[in-house]
Amino acid sequence: MGAEALREYLRISRQSQSGLARDLGTTRQAVQGWCSGAVRPGLWHALMLHKRAGIPPDSWLDPVQRLALQANVVTKVVDTGDRRE
Repeated sequence: MGAEALREYLRISRQSQSGLARDLGTTRQAVQGWCSGAVRPGLWHALMLHKRAGIPPDSWLDPVQRLALQANVVTKVVDTGDRRE
């Protein structure tokens, strides 16, 4: 999901992988890995891609991680909701 969005962003913005890498302070090889889906960006780069390209940070999560995140969020909401007085 994140890789597809990044490829689309690069296509629409007509920016090269090298240019994006330079702007984000990383290597072209790292951006190439993100685009191919072989690797995912770390948190900082995921947040920068969100700011720059509008790619949600959770789009880089795999389905199991996404479910775990959603379950944790729901648990926190229920826990805090139950403690209100």
